[in-house]
Amino acid sequence: MLPWFEGRKKELANCPLIREQAFGEILDPDKLERLGRYEVHLDRKLERMLAILLRLKDLRQGMIAG
Repeated sequence: MLPWFEGRKKELANCPLIREQAFGEILDPDKLERLGRYEVHLDRKLERMLAILLRLKDLRQGMIAG
C-alpha cells in the first residue's frame, strides 16, 4: 500500500504543473483563431443548408396543394 501512497503523493505535488500546462495548451492563440474561423465557416454552411431545406419544404407544400 505504501508505493501507492508515494505515487499519489507525487501526482498531487505535480497537479499545479499539469493544470498550468493544460491551460497553456488550451489557450494557444493560433489554434483559437483557426478554430474560430472554422466555426464561422460551419455556421454559414448550416445557414445555407437550412435555407435550402426551407425552400424545398415550401416547394413540396406547393406541389401537394396544387
